[in-house]
Amino acid sequence: MQWYIDGFSKRSGIKVILELPSKTARMPDVVELTLFRIVQEGLINVHRHSGSERVDIRIENDDSRIVVRLKDYGKGLPGILLERFRKTGSGAGVGLSGMRERVKELGGEFVVESDDTGTLLTVIAPLAAIPVGRNSRFSPKSPAEILDGVERAV
Repeated sequence: MQWYIDGFSKRSGIKVILELPSKTARMPDVVELTLFRIVQEGLINVHRHSGSERVDIRIENDDSRIVVRLKDYGKGLPGILLERFRKTGSGAGVGLSGMRERVKELGGEFVVESDDTGTLLTVIAPLAAIPVGRNSRFSPKSPAEILDGVERAV
């Protein structure tokens, strides 16, 4: 994730602060990929829509779950779009809906909070029920595969 964030910051000019736990064991591949994709999409949304010059990403974990918070300091989502997204899962763009679906597949929670001071995305994903190991349905074959199309988006 750090190498993606470094490249994103360089390309976009947006400062990204990543705060990781001091000790983090490898997570199941599906969880790692899902969290990477959510951070990736969240940063792309900040770049395209928020006007924020900074993003804070904080990752916390324990034996049973991982929590990822992505906070920008931009203009926020219009209230009517945020309310529609909370009620129906639509109306705030494909990116947020896709993130919500990815987290749902893990049995986790996806929360969006937003006002005129920025947006906070919170992902809470369980770890205990997911086996550790490579799952080819979810895991990319290489870093290049992860970045496919992303370089063009930012």
